[in-house]
Amino acid sequence: MTRNRSDAAPESLGRKDTAGKAGEAPADSAVAAEQVAAYLRQHPDFFDHNPELLDAIAPAGEARAEGVVDLRHFIVERLRDELAGMAALRDELVVTGRTNLSAQARIHKAILALLAARNFEHFIETLTTDLAVIVDLDVVTLGVEGLGEQRQEVVAPDGPPPGG
Repeated sequence: MTRNRSDAAPESLGRKDTAGKAGEAPADSAVAAEQVAAYLRQHPDFFDHNPELLDAIAPAGEARAEGVVDLRHFIVERLRDELAGMAALRDELVVTGRTNLSAQARIHKAILALLAARNFEHFIETLTTDLAVIVDLDVVTLGVEGLGEQRQEVVAPDGPPPGG
């Protein structure tokens, strides 16, 4: 995503302040938190453009009674796994769609080449040489059927059909 100067995150967001004691928040953490909150309010679609940052967010801990198990962590992990699976499926579908589109374009090109044949000999030449290259085939086979005895009628130009 390309950002202009007004979309840029405040500079202090990327700064690490190590002035505090161990286990103590830096002195300006409240200011940085306010800046982060203000930035997110001004850019409500920030996580739409940066969804990978949602993985870095940890759910807030709560004081729990002894023996109470917080299942949010497991639910969030399951949802993240499902999301990763859906993203992989989406990527696979995109690849399959592009492959199908490529095959369709080659078949259309092959059909247009066959329709452009000037005569039967040119059609056979196109079928046996050009078609194999266009559609990436090793072998091309052409089957021809006759009409059959029941459909054959020969009409003489000046009389009834023979045998009738």
